[in-house]
Amino acid sequence: MLFAGANFMKRLLVFFLLFTLLPTAWAQDDTPAEIQDDEGGVAVIRGQYAYSDPSLPDYGIQPVVFMGDISNIFVEGGFDFSTEYLDVNSTQVLAQNLSDIREGPLEYELLLPIDPDGKLHDVDNDSEEDAGISVYALAFTFNGIGDPFIDEREFIYFSSLTLSQDFETQYQVTGGRLIVYAPEADQGFPSGFGEDGKIFTEDDPIVSLPAGYTVVDLDTDPFTFIGSHEAEVNIVESEGAEFTDFSEMSYTDAFDAMMEMMRKEYAFTELKGVDWDALIAEYRPRFEEAEANEDADAYFWAMQELSWEIPDGHIGTSAFSSDFVFNKFLEETGGGLGMAIRELDDRRIITNFILEEGPAAEAGIQLGAEIVQINGRPTAEVVSENVPWSSPFSNPENLRLQQLRYVIRFPVGTDVEITYRNPDAEEPTTVTLTTIEERESFSFSSFNVGLSGYELPLEFEVLDSGYGYIKIYSFSDDNFLTLALWERAIRAFNANGVPGLIIDMRQNGGGSPDIGNVMLGYFFDEETYAGTSAFYYEDIDRFEFDPLYDTTILPAAEADRYRGQVAVLIGPACYSMCEFFSYTMTLADAAIVGQYPTGGLGGGIKEFGMPEGITNQFTVGRAVGADNEIHIEGTGVVPTVKVPVNEETLFSEGDPILEAAQTYLDEATAAEIVDGGVINIGDMVTGTLAENQRIRYSLTISANDFFTVRLGDESQQLDTYLRIYLEGEEEPVIENDDGETNAPNSEIPEIQGDKDETVIIEVATFEDASAGDFILEIVDLSSTPEATEEAMPEATEEAVMEPLGTIVDVAIGNEDFSTLVTAVTMAGQSDVLRGEGPFTVFAPTNSAFNSLDPEVLSMAMADNQLLTNILGYHVVSGRFTAEDLAGMDGQTLPTLYEDNDLTVTVAEDGSILVNGIKVITPDIPATNGIIHVIEAVLVPPME
Repeated sequence: MLFAGANFMKRLLVFFLLFTLLPTAWAQDDTPAEIQDDEGGVAVIRGQYAYSDPSLPDYGIQPVVFMGDISNIFVEGGFDFSTEYLDVNSTQVLAQNLSDIREGPLEYELLLPIDPDGKLHDVDNDSEEDAGISVYALAFTFNGIGDPFIDEREFIYFSSLTLSQDFETQYQVTGGRLIVYAPEADQGFPSGFGEDGKIFTEDDPIVSLPAGYTVVDLDTDPFTFIGSHEAEVNIVESEGAEFTDFSEMSYTDAFDAMMEMMRKEYAFTELKGVDWDALIAEYRPRFEEAEANEDADAYFWAMQELSWEIPDGHIGTSAFSSDFVFNKFLEETGGGLGMAIRELDDRRIITNFILEEGPAAEAGIQLGAEIVQINGRPTAEVVSENVPWSSPFSNPENLRLQQLRYVIRFPVGTDVEITYRNPDAEEPTTVTLTTIEERESFSFSSFNVGLSGYELPLEFEVLDSGYGYIKIYSFSDDNFLTLALWERAIRAFNANGVPGLIIDMRQNGGGSPDIGNVMLGYFFDEETYAGTSAFYYEDIDRFEFDPLYDTTILPAAEADRYRGQVAVLIGPACYSMCEFFSYTMTLADAAIVGQYPTGGLGGGIKEFGMPEGITNQFTVGRAVGADNEIHIEGTGVVPTVKVPVNEETLFSEGDPILEAAQTYLDEATAAEIVDGGVINIGDMVTGTLAENQRIRYSLTISANDFFTVRLGDESQQLDTYLRIYLEGEEEPVIENDDGETNAPNSEIPEIQGDKDETVIIEVATFEDASAGDFILEIVDLSSTPEATEEAMPEATEEAVMEPLGTIVDVAIGNEDFSTLVTAVTMAGQSDVLRGEGPFTVFAPTNSAFNSLDPEVLSMAMADNQLLTNILGYHVVSGRFTAEDLAGMDGQTLPTLYEDNDLTVTVAEDGSILVNGIKVITPDIPATNGIIHVIEAVLVPPME
C-alpha cells in the first residue's frame, strides 16, 4: 500500500514507538498462558446439561452430546441457525451419556481423540505463519436422521457456548467453554474478547498455548485456561434463550411480568387488535383478589378466562388441568341431548349423530333433521354467541365448528327447547329435552375422534387404488423414530413405482420443524425458500426479520426423493407445524384436499412457568410465507380441492375426503392420450413421446394378416411399453415391456389376424415416466415361410397370458398385488423372486391382506424375519399349473419357509385350495414361474 508525505511519516513513527517501547505487545503470543490445574493437557471431558425447559426430554429418545469443529466461526456469515458454527463436514466425537435425561440433568463423558482432524487456524494476529489451533465446542441434540452424527438438515439445541440474543450482535459468542487443540507448543490464542467484545478479531490479547488439548473458560476476564487430565465442559443455555419462569413470584407479580412480556413479544398484537391495557385493567384485580384471599381456584379460573381473550390458537394455559377448572368443565358440559350437529355449505344446521335411546331419539328427532331454534332463538344466532371451552381459535371456521359442539352441552338435568324439522317433514316441531349424562355425542364431533393415543408418529400403506397413503399424526414424537418410518415409507413407495401419494394431516397437532422440514426435503430437487419469521428484540425494541430464521428446504438424497403426484389431506385439527408442512407442499405443487382450512396457527411459540405449577404459552414468531406475507395465522391453509359439506358427504359410509384425493390423483396421474392417426402393416413411423403421454394409432387388419409390432429408438435406450387394444375396449388384449433382447425396447411378435377388424396400437414408456423419440414399425410377415395357420397366434385374450416378466415384474404390473409387492420389497425378497426359479407363487390380493388380523399384519411389517417367513410360505420351488395341482388332491408341497408345507385339496366343484384357501385366478405366467391368485393370506404356524 502507498502512503503520501506526512501521513506515511506518522505511521512510521507509530511503528517505531511500538517496536522500541512495547515489544511484548507486538509479540504477545510469546507470553505463555497461565494453565490452571496443569496436568499435561486435557484427555477426558465431563459435564452435564441442566436444561431449564421441563418438556425438553419429550423432544426425543436419543439425546446426543458430541464435540464438533466450529471452524465456521472464522468464516464471515458462518453461523447457521440449525448447526451454529459447526463444520458439518468435519469429524464429530460422541460423548457417552451417563444418566437418563428424563430424570434430571444429562451427565456425559467424552474421551478426546489423540489426533483430531479439525481445521487449523492461525489466530495470533501476527505476521508469521504458525501451525495454529483447532477449536471445538460441545453440542446437544436429539438423533434425528440415520446415524447419530449431525448434518445440515439437523438441529443443535444448545452447546457449550453462550451466544448473544440481541439483534445487533445476534449469535456472537459471549461466553461458555471451548476445547482447543494445538498440534505444536507456543500457538497463540486470545486471552480475552478485546475492546470490541468479540473473539478472534484483531484487537484480541494473545497468549501462547502448550501442545495438546486445553479447555478455555470464556466467562472469566481474562479467559481461564484449564489443563487438568479431566476437565468440565457443560452444555449451557444463553441468556434470553432459557425457559422463562415466573413460578416463584406472587400471583400479581407473575401476572405483571407475564403481561409485560406478552405486550412486547406477542407476534400479532396489531393483526388481532389486542388492547393490553384493557386486559390488564380487567384481569389484574382478579389476580390481586386471588392473591389476597390465597384462593388458588380463583387464580386458575382467571388464568383460564384470560387465555380465551385473544383469538390465537397458540395461546394456552395448563390451568385447565387444575382440579377446579377441569371439574367445572365436566359439570358445565357433562349433559348432552344425545345428538351432534353440523353446518352445511348452504348454512343449514342439521343433526349428524343421534344417540340410540338418547333424549333426541326419544323425542323423534332424526338423523339429518334441521335444528331451527334452540330455546326459542335461531340456532345460528345461539351458536355465534357460544364460547367453547376449547378456545381460543385463530381461524373463525375452527371457532364455528367448536361452537357447534358446545352449544348443545349443558349441565346434567337442564331442560332445553329444540325446534327441528325432520328430513321428510314440511313443518318444524318444538320439543323440550332434558340433558342426560352422556359423552358419546360430544366425542363423535371431536376433531380427534378415532384416535387411541397409541398411534405411531406416522403409519403407511398402499391403498387398493395403488396409491401410497401416509398418515402423519405428529411432528412432536421422537425425531429418529419418526424420520426412520418416513424414510422407510418413501423408499418402499419409490421401489414399487407408486404413482401417487396421499399424506393425511387431518389429525396432526404440529410439533418440531426439525422433523417436518426434513420430510419436506423428499419432494424438492433444489433448495427452496419457504418463508421466515420476525421476532421481538429487546435491544432495538421492535420486531425484526433475520435471515438466520429463513426456512429453506434442503433436498433429500436424489435417489430418495418422491417424484409422483401428491395430495395432502387437511382439516381443522391440523395445527402449527402441520400447517407449515401443508403450505410448503403447495410449493411442490401438491393438491390440498379438505372440507375446511387448517387451524390457522402461524408462528413459533414460547412457553413460560407461572405459580401453582402452571405452564403457559403464546406466539412469539410472526411467520410469513415464500412471498414474505403472513400466510397461516388467522386463515390457515385453504383446500385447493374443496370437498363439499352436504348430506351426501356427511352421511357417506366411506371417507369422502380420501375419495376426493384419489379422484384427484386418478386425473393427475392419467397419461395424456394423443391420436397418432392411421398406420398400416408395413409402415414405419417416428415420433416423440413426452413424460406421462401415450400415442395411439389405428391399424385395420384382416384374417390373412401376419405381422410383428416393434417399438424402440435408435439408441435402444428408451424404456418403451407397447399395448394393443381391440377397438372400443379399455383393457389391452396384449402388452409388452421389453422385447426378447436385453434392450428396453418393446416387441409383440407374430400376430395373426382372425377377422377383419380395427385394433389400436398404443406407444408409451414404462410407467409413462420417460420422454424421447421413438420408432414404431409394423413388420409384415405374410410372405415368410412361417406364415402358416399353425404358426400364427391369434390376437385374442389368450395373448394377454404371455409372460410379461419375472414374478416380481408381473406383480408390480398388477395393482391388486401392491401390498404384496411392498411386503416383498420390505423383506428384501425381490432379488429371490427375480431369480432363475422356477417358482410357483400363491399370491394374496390387497383385499386379502386387508382382511388379515391387523395385529398379525403390523407384527409382520415390523419384523423382517417374520415377514420373510410368511412370504416364503407362499412360494414353492418348481412350476405347478392349475392342471398339475388338480391332480395332487391331498398331497403337500414344500415351501421356501423351511419345514413348512402346503396341502393341496380339490373341492367338489373342481376348485383348487391350498391349506383350505381358494385359488381364485390360476395360471398367470411369468418368465421364471407361475402365479396363482388366492383369496386370503397363508399364515404359517407361529412358534
